[in-house]
Amino acid sequence: MFKRVIGTSVKILLFAIGAILLLFCVLFFAAGSERTQLKTNENLVFAHRGQATKAAENSFESIELAIADGYTAIELDIRMSQDGKPMLFHDDSLTRLCKTKGSIEQMPFQQLQTIHLYFDDKKTDNTIADLETVFKKHPDLIYYLDVKEPTSKNLSTIADLIDKYSMQQNTIVAHADFVSHLLHRIKFPHIISCNEGFNSGKEWILKVLPRNLQTDYYAGFMEKTDKKQMDKLRDWGLANKKIAYSVNESNIEKAVNEYGLHHIIVDLKEPQNYFQDSIK
Repeated sequence: MFKRVIGTSVKILLFAIGAILLLFCVLFFAAGSERTQLKTNENLVFAHRGQATKAAENSFESIELAIADGYTAIELDIRMSQDGKPMLFHDDSLTRLCKTKGSIEQMPFQQLQTIHLYFDDKKTDNTIADLETVFKKHPDLIYYLDVKEPTSKNLSTIADLIDKYSMQQNTIVAHADFVSHLLHRIKFPHIISCNEGFNSGKEWILKVLPRNLQTDYYAGFMEKTDKKQMDKLRDWGLANKKIAYSVNESNIEKAVNEYGLHHIIVDLKEPQNYFQDSIK
């Protein structure tokens, strides 16, 4: 009886391993080798949620202020409205930013457009923004889209919007779901992707996963990035594929000068002080 159980367990394990290998083979051959390149090869400094140190985060105003402060790249959080519109919003509830109950996913687009955002606990004139309007108003910016619910349907909607406004070379679609990234390489090979959570110690992914199944960029917390990781990436010719977020006045010098990061997502009240001196 015991031997029979062991034998059955081994067969199940071998079947599972075989199925996983088969899936990877299918993905490998299905994924295209073509890669869309960003429209610029320069180092990128993304304004985190727009210029959120001066206005309500992810608002139209925060984007306008970021542009006024010299940013050419913006990081935005994306959630889908009840009727499938990509909205700019970080939290899974409206409590902190709108002082009301509910969530983005529970409300239709038109209702969300009437809900005001708060900044420093004060109600602003800003209502919840949508991605399509941002693309229309600012087609020349570089965007890092942090997709909070990266389902196949949501990613398809975002990809369609990118295609509609020819933003393929302006937009990085980022999230932390591994399976969704694999499917992304098959379904949207022309859309630039970024795997979040790529902190120090996860470099093995780049050696294990075939290149045509890897994302275009890898992002991680600044506090979980170190010189050891960046040295490895530099040796492999991939240092320009790392993006660090949670960069601010306290660690920007380390990020740029010590670690040699090419791309950072920042919270800086006066970014002009760093664009000239620190961001080369």
